[in-house]
Amino acid sequence: MSDMNVKLFSSHINKLELIKQYFTPYNPYELSLTFIFERLSYEIGKKKAVIVLESRGKKEDKVLLKHIVKMIDQGTRFLDKSKFSFIEGVYFNGKWEENSNNLKSYWILEMADLYCYPLFKFGKLNEKDQTFQFCEEKIICYPDYIVKGFKKFPYNKKTP
Repeated sequence: MSDMNVKLFSSHINKLELIKQYFTPYNPYELSLTFIFERLSYEIGKKKAVIVLESRGKKEDKVLLKHIVKMIDQGTRFLDKSKFSFIEGVYFNGKWEENSNNLKSYWILEMADLYCYPLFKFGKLNEKDQTFQFCEEKIICYPDYIVKGFKKFPYNKKTP
């Protein structure tokens, strides 16, 4: 993992704190996707990209796609819609290849999972275990990645 040429963007949403802090909280999946896309737009700039997301189910994918289309068409609270012109396509892909009777997986989604778990643990526990240390330098804006490459929400003083 440490030898792979990847750049990591992470968004950690504490759902319980989100519900406690906001009277009408945002959908945590939409919020997380917004944070990731905003940060991705800064990194990509005028280049083009295709976004591949792991499918969560047809209904859930449809909700997220609607949110993505809204970001592309209207922008976000912090970024104008022009910042999302880098997106050439968005695809939802199941982790397992259906044509192989689910015997083959999509390796890029498997790799994403391997990076996500240590990032999740860091977001939840604020501890940099050995696995996290393998991917820490790959987080965008390392070593100053908090908020920039690793967004934790809701933010509080205890957040790294």
